[in-house]
Amino acid sequence: MIRRNITENLIANFDDTIQSILSKIDNNKLGVCFIINEYNRLIGIISDGDIRRLILKKSVLDLDEIPAKDVCRSDFVSYFTDTPKDIIIKSLSSKHKVIPLVNRNFEIISYVSFGFNDFKIGDATIGGKGECYIIAEIGNNHQGSLEHAKKLIDAAVTAGANSAKFQMRNLDELYLNSTATSKDLGTEYTIDLLRKFQLSNSELFQAFDYCHKVGIEPLCTPWDVSSLRILDRYGLNAFKLASADLTNLELIEEVLRTGKPIITSTGMATETEIRSTANYITNQTDEVVFLHCNSTYPAPFSDVNLSYINNLKKITGANIGYSSHERGIEVPIAAVALGATVLEKHLSLNKAQEGSDHKVSLLPNEFTDMCRMIRNVEVSLSGPEGPRVLSQGEMLNRHNLGKSLIAARPIKKGSRLTFDDIAIASPGSGLHPKYKHLLIGRTTERTFQIGDLFFDSDLKNKKTINKSFNYERPFGIPVRYHDFDLLTKDAGVTLIEFHLSYKDIELDVNDFLNKKYEYQLVVHCPELFANDHILDLASSSNDYRSKSIDNVNRTLDLTRRLNGFFVNQYKTPFVINVGGWSTESFVDEDVISEKIDNLENSISKLDLSDVELSVQTMPPFPWHFGGQAFHNLFVKPEQIISLAKQLRVSICLDTSHTMMAANYYGFDFYDAVKDLLLYASHLHISDAEGIDGEGTNLCDGDINFYELSKILNNHLEIGFIPEIWQGHLDFGAKFWSALNQLEQFGLN
Repeated sequence: MIRRNITENLIANFDDTIQSILSKIDNNKLGVCFIINEYNRLIGIISDGDIRRLILKKSVLDLDEIPAKDVCRSDFVSYFTDTPKDIIIKSLSSKHKVIPLVNRNFEIISYVSFGFNDFKIGDATIGGKGECYIIAEIGNNHQGSLEHAKKLIDAAVTAGANSAKFQMRNLDELYLNSTATSKDLGTEYTIDLLRKFQLSNSELFQAFDYCHKVGIEPLCTPWDVSSLRILDRYGLNAFKLASADLTNLELIEEVLRTGKPIITSTGMATETEIRSTANYITNQTDEVVFLHCNSTYPAPFSDVNLSYINNLKKITGANIGYSSHERGIEVPIAAVALGATVLEKHLSLNKAQEGSDHKVSLLPNEFTDMCRMIRNVEVSLSGPEGPRVLSQGEMLNRHNLGKSLIAARPIKKGSRLTFDDIAIASPGSGLHPKYKHLLIGRTTERTFQIGDLFFDSDLKNKKTINKSFNYERPFGIPVRYHDFDLLTKDAGVTLIEFHLSYKDIELDVNDFLNKKYEYQLVVHCPELFANDHILDLASSSNDYRSKSIDNVNRTLDLTRRLNGFFVNQYKTPFVINVGGWSTESFVDEDVISEKIDNLENSISKLDLSDVELSVQTMPPFPWHFGGQAFHNLFVKPEQIISLAKQLRVSICLDTSHTMMAANYYGFDFYDAVKDLLLYASHLHISDAEGIDGEGTNLCDGDINFYELSKILNNHLEIGFIPEIWQGHLDFGAKFWSALNQLEQFGLN
């Protein structure tokens, strides 16, 4: 069940046309529109079903000519806002999926429908599967200065907070009985600080306006009814109530009348008081968040009792959060891990300034760290709750660190396998050790040398893999020196792509190649070089960049030597990931611009004679040998095209990488491919799942290969390989399977 504020897409005037109402229904996603008269009173409801039935009744119909009053139904269910919640819920049905709640003047205040307890504050979703809503509590830490307040707002934006929150008080109303004789020392200190550091209403509004200008939601805590009304007239999207007002039903009722979402702290309250107020509020709206809180400044860790968040969820049945008054960032991060949908934390530019809030505040860099860590925790909590699946990184390590079944001694074809024929060793490239008992007693279909891997095909009746293809374009497979002859034997490919390792650069090519081969040659530069050096021609470090340049030039020299063994071609495509990655997060535009300058300088120092630099399109989260990183260059289509022009390079369009980028950034994959093909000299084709499921088998991911093939067929001059992860294993079984599948999908 869910309740929301009334939006303009949920309400229409009685003389609005059916066409305009249909548009509103499409936008509000609720299937209905409430109809009001000239006095703003609810007079009926129109559903999408009503409009469909109207269309079916009349063969000729102009929806722009029919007014709402001629169609709206008056047999709807509605309730006053103070109707007990359980009565309203019982009225929800397949016929009455949305029930309006009205005041005594029959003006719509809110509504009830089936759903979850998520709602909006501005553009942010609170609850559901949305991110935790982070509030930077500025309060009076601006020290009464608007300029200081703006600096705090800027710090909140930079840190990644969703909202910057202030406080408004009418001190004369709030402290009506504030004569000297009635004030104790604490109250006197508090009033003195408030009068000293309070912004005027006009200055607060300027601070709110500045929030909108820099892209952060302004919020404010009203400490009294008159302040609430002023803030409501300004147009805030929600209100935050202080712990001190959890039992102030008069103020709470006034907030409820605004129809705006409520965030309220529960510090200083007993559980009985929390239950009472929660029942009062949730009987009238579900757009509420109750924040667990200890109202001590600072709160000792021993008093935080963070596990009470779970109880608070059960007690209120609403979204819950945490208002932090202890020092540090550990507890807020833990609160998010426990399910907090809203987090409030004080922000200060100087903890030594006057005022108790500074002592429990974070400095801008600390607030930034907290926000970043919270987002990381949220990502770590976002996996499926179903059966455990291996991540891409785990699959890589399962391959590198795992174990396989291998031949313990030479085995002739036609031999019956015994226990002693089979050993277990790393890496995990072959058949898993758990299948050893299934191999014993089988007759071998091939000859084994000591250390040869057993594969899945050795468990089955070996089938001949089709290696006869009819592609009109150049096509082939990726190879290494050691498996070049094995994989190309009896294969009808026309192109070979050498995937080099840094150790291959030290080897003598003549030990592996001994004639002129009738293949087009493509060379893939290593990403990892000796001493854990991951190639980065865009690095901000001159030394690191120089080392990368040297490694690439050595690989380019090898490419020219390799080219002598293959059919003549004008320039050998040289596929490379030029770098531009970062380890902690994506970088801002200024840093990207610097990386581009560094990259341009690096390319100018490469010996590209007889070679065509083909820069690989990249995923947002590439897997390097040290783990997952963040890529900033050659990821988004518009940047790729701009860089190809600026750097005068072609691209290697990797469909898996670009699909993951499309999934992350939300652009259309197929439109991107059409644009990128104009700059492509080579293709890597494989599927992709989500934002980091790289190089999967065709049809195991998100790409529609029928659609992709239609697009690629407009560029038959561009060659390709199927770059399926671990495709070289089992004698290239996955490569041949992919090549067969692509023909079936219609790729020419």
